[in-house]
Amino acid sequence: SNLISNRHGDDENDNDDNDDNCVPAPVTLVITNVASTPSDISAMITWMTNASSTSKVFYSTSTPVDVNSSSTLNVSNASLVTNHSLMISGLTASTTYHFVVASTDASNNTTFAPETTFTTTATPVVVDITPPIISATSTTASTSTISVTWLTDELASSKVFFSTTTPVDLNASTTLSVETTTLSLSHSLILSGLIPSTTYHLIIASTDASGNPAFSPEISVTTNPTDTTAPVISSVFATISSNSVMFTWLTNESATSKVFYSTSTPVNVNSTSTLNVASTTLLTNHSITIPALTANTLYHFVISSTDASNNTQITNEFNLTTLP
Repeated sequence: SNLISNRHGDDENDNDDNDDNCVPAPVTLVITNVASTPSDISAMITWMTNASSTSKVFYSTSTPVDVNSSSTLNVSNASLVTNHSLMISGLTASTTYHFVVASTDASNNTTFAPETTFTTTATPVVVDITPPIISATSTTASTSTISVTWLTDELASSKVFFSTTTPVDLNASTTLSVETTTLSLSHSLILSGLIPSTTYHLIIASTDASGNPAFSPEISVTTNPTDTTAPVISSVFATISSNSVMFTWLTNESATSKVFYSTSTPVNVNSTSTLNVASTTLLTNHSITIPALTANTLYHFVISSTDASNNTQITNEFNLTTLP
């Protein structure tokens, strides 16, 4: 016969020693280079395989990790790769976790790596290094005070350095200041005991709860000159009854209210024995009632108002007779 049998299926004319019909031996799936990179609440797990395969990590705070239990926590990715990477999230800080990595190739062969562990890091401490932002600064001066207000974008203390010289030396023990350690967003301080008609230089300071200080640019404010002008009394009206008289009047600035009265004239406003009714509240609209008067009697009245600078205006006498 001219036929030559090749028992191994090798083509006798291909000049090689290989059996063309033999099936290659299956590749055993091997896991290597398992590594973990934990943070405080997560961990990145990486490994390599010698053949394309899926990725899965079983993990637990107890050992051994039961890879056959449906309740065992796990993360996975079905993509066939040789470089594997999975993120485990939602972990607890400063905690040791046990984990097992598993990969399954296209032929459904699964390999597990030995159990290993990682420990999450401690919760990081967030340090505030940002000072508050000072804004909306405002000043209001009188003859002897300066009111200072401002806002901050976070809770902070309140302090104002002030001096009649410039620049204001924040480090000098002689530099005057007022402050409150109460933390707030809206700030208000009053500088008192100042000299009239004097320019003061101010620096606002606020420090947050983390100790970060903020300072405003220097602000210059001049106190008002000494007030030597008494208030002007106008629009005096009297409402008379048989046993009382009510006086109302206006002043052109905030001032006290006082009415002296007597059945004799002139009314001695300098005598402590002269009857009077008074209010120390500073107002521009005044009202005073004199009670317990005698009916059908002539009384003499003098109105007085004193402003915040102790300037006093006294009216002429008003002569009124109570009703019968």
